[in-house]
Amino acid sequence: MATADRRLGRERWRGASLADRHAAFKAVYLAHPQSVRIIKNLDIRLRMQGLSGESTGIVIRCPSDGGKSAFIRYLRRRYPPVEKEDRTLYPIIGFSVPSPCNPLRIANAILEEIHDPDAEGMNAGHQISRARRLFGEAETKIIAIDNFQDVPERRGIKGVQIVGNALRDVIDCNLIAVLLGTDEGDIVVRSNEHPTWLLKTRYTRESLVPGPQYCPHCLAQSGGGYFRTVWRLGFVTVCPIHLCELLDRCPACGAGVWPVGATMPRLFEVDRPTDYLHCARCGFQLSRAPTDRAPEPEDTTWWATSLIAGTPQELAADLSAASVDYLQGLDAICHLFIRNRPRAQIVASSTGWADVASGLVLESGTNQVELLCIEDRRKLIHLARPMLSDWPDAFVDFARRTGLSQEHFSGSEHLMPEWMRKVVYQKLRKQKRASMPVVSAEIQAMQSAGLKVTQQALRERLGGDSKAIRVLLPCRPKANRWEYARFSRRTTSGHQRHRKRQTVALVRNRLHLILAALSGTTLEGVAAMTVREVQAFVDVRHGGATAEERALVVSMGEHWERLSARAVTWGDPVLPFRTSNNTDPARTARYALLKVMRGMKPDLRRDISVFWRRGRPHQV
Repeated sequence: MATADRRLGRERWRGASLADRHAAFKAVYLAHPQSVRIIKNLDIRLRMQGLSGESTGIVIRCPSDGGKSAFIRYLRRRYPPVEKEDRTLYPIIGFSVPSPCNPLRIANAILEEIHDPDAEGMNAGHQISRARRLFGEAETKIIAIDNFQDVPERRGIKGVQIVGNALRDVIDCNLIAVLLGTDEGDIVVRSNEHPTWLLKTRYTRESLVPGPQYCPHCLAQSGGGYFRTVWRLGFVTVCPIHLCELLDRCPACGAGVWPVGATMPRLFEVDRPTDYLHCARCGFQLSRAPTDRAPEPEDTTWWATSLIAGTPQELAADLSAASVDYLQGLDAICHLFIRNRPRAQIVASSTGWADVASGLVLESGTNQVELLCIEDRRKLIHLARPMLSDWPDAFVDFARRTGLSQEHFSGSEHLMPEWMRKVVYQKLRKQKRASMPVVSAEIQAMQSAGLKVTQQALRERLGGDSKAIRVLLPCRPKANRWEYARFSRRTTSGHQRHRKRQTVALVRNRLHLILAALSGTTLEGVAAMTVREVQAFVDVRHGGATAEERALVVSMGEHWERLSARAVTWGDPVLPFRTSNNTDPARTARYALLKVMRGMKPDLRRDISVFWRRGRPHQV
């Protein structure tokens, strides 16, 4: 029997081409004993995942050309797609780290593997949410990422953390993550394990970033010409020996203290290197810097010393937290005063916390508590400690009085320990949405007071947006003169040179122009006409346009000039979207029109809908 099978196999390949033999050989996977153990472990995790519903991960390290891509191909054959009547099921999704590596490209790579038509989106948050939703529809259980070590090669330290957080958000929906790469991939896996509250010791380009702290009395002691390790801890603001406030800048020139760069010649304006006792910029003797005695120094010193020693911190009568988790919670509360959205909410509240939030010195790029000056860190710690000492009542009261809700913690979940995350999602209110009766009562109150009832006025009075506002007070069918002027300015602003994100602005504004000029037709009609216009732009740009195409481009400019009652300098025609010689203009136009209708901001979408219905502005 074996001989017959062997002959049958020989007959099968007799006369086959070398290319066919190579293709068949690539499909053969000879499992190494390590691979067999990984596959068995993966099967066990799949069964456990069905019971627990928790996301897990496997990190596979192997050298270059070690068979990572072949292993992913084998997993695809082991768990093949299943065709259904209404959809295709993908038990496994595998892709390689894209270049450039960022959350948007990763989300688009995942959607491309699922063959989603919106796999070229421009909003990372929207694409990640869409991928998470499609995982459930496609019944995806495994996501395999190849060349995981390429992330740190293409990103900085902060970028690695951003990519790691995005991957965590994607995977954290009942999936098994299989990460394949070399040993350098561990940097991404451990990107969220970086130590917080650790101040810099090395001078960087951000000259306004303060350096580590120091105590003048300690430096003045005999043999005290060195920097203590404790001075690098951002939560330590009081000297535990002299009970005075620590400093982080030179009192003479205001420069940060950089002990690592103090011995470098010509780092600043000085011609010779200085020692640690003197400012590296002006040479001032730091031991002579004036400092004040700290308020309540014993309590502050005991608290900081217990954290350094790793003593568990008491949060409530029946709850305590490890020192690491406590510092993580302290960091998360302080971040509320730094991040733009929660900080704006705190500043808008009539509380004492608003004065602190508005008084912080936030330079460009200040996204960590460690980058704040010591005065601001001292203020934030003074406000955050009472919230943790009376947990969770004091924290919930702070959120209620300042108007913070769950939405203000979006994107910072990785900063919070588990006990803090639970309170945020159980005790804090969700995004503020006014109900239909509340909006109706507010409209009646405004009408009784003789006020003009508009959607914007309702949002300001209610303190947020709501679907009930758009239902009870729909958009007008025509735009007024002021709205049309604003719409025209937005469109023409895309022609400014050296504008930030100029490509995005041109794409958006050109599509606005096309939609406004061609309003009154159906979406399919606009798409069909846009194909012709795009082709005309392409031919004009490449110098092969016909007389009819040139006339079409000129007529569009003249038509828009008549509509806007202002001159628009067309100059060199700019394509409404990025294309190449191999790009299908019809597909590009349809895709761009769909994106401009789906992904734009609500106020811009409203402007589009107004001009879509009537075309010309309503004279008022």
